[in-house]
Amino acid sequence: HTLVETIPDFHNTEKRYEAFLAAVKADKVGRCASVAEEIKFYMDNADFYGALARAHASGVLPLRVTHNDTKINNVMLDAKTRTALCVIDLDTIMPGFSVTDFGDSIRFGANTGAEDEKDLSKVDLDLSLFETYARGYLEGCGGGLLDEEAMLMPEGAKMMTLECGMRFLTDYLSGDTYFRTEYEGQNLDRARGQLLLADDIMKKMDTLVTVVRDTTFVHDTIYKEVKRTQYINAVTYSNAFGGRLDTLETHKGTTAITVQFADGNFEVDEVEEYGILCNGKMYEVPYDEDDPDSDTYNECAGE
Repeated sequence: HTLVETIPDFHNTEKRYEAFLAAVKADKVGRCASVAEEIKFYMDNADFYGALARAHASGVLPLRVTHNDTKINNVMLDAKTRTALCVIDLDTIMPGFSVTDFGDSIRFGANTGAEDEKDLSKVDLDLSLFETYARGYLEGCGGGLLDEEAMLMPEGAKMMTLECGMRFLTDYLSGDTYFRTEYEGQNLDRARGQLLLADDIMKKMDTLVTVVRDTTFVHDTIYKEVKRTQYINAVTYSNAFGGRLDTLETHKGTTAITVQFADGNFEVDEVEEYGILCNGKMYEVPYDEDDPDSDTYNECAGE
């Protein structure tokens, strides 16, 4: 069976921008003058709207089977345990980008304010929730994403926040004809909230990239190396790197290692004999042949 595009250009942000410009030009209900700053914000970010399409054209962002409406309220939860039971609203399943599915969940679920928040001081990107989402998403993908693809997850969050905010503002300028509203100006509240969230995402982009990079590294090692290689050894250190280092693993046939820290973060670097190359700096690893079971070094050799 062939999966078809049920809603053409649903997450084509460049097309959404064209519709936005048309709504601004038409100014159907005379609202443009009162939202000039919001219009300028979305226009100022126009060069970004084709970023994911360009990544797809270059081969680093393949089409996947995607849900395309990954708000948290499209997951049914058990009323007592709050355990996820199933995903609903399946009419938008079609070819799309993995990072826009991730991004849509972030703009809705990692926002500290409601989607139509009136008090914009409450709108912020929760970094803890972003990291939780990133780890869960990569674990759920089971190592199936390309490295370059996974690293576009923060851009997916930025893209979907900009796109949805732009769509809300487009609808507001057109007389609120698409999204259901419960009060006058609700679409404008939505647009302003997404605008502030997008701005916060852009300010935190370096941090978001670091979170995804570290998370991607550990899953890349677990799923792409451990499953196809044997352990040469598993080495555990105590109180190394200021007590943060928890475990180190090397794998047969590779120089890649997984460094798991006690705080849950991960790094992957190269190992050279008994040294660890981290971010360009070599750290010597003490080895006592007379006491291989010391607190400093414990090697569990075996193939």
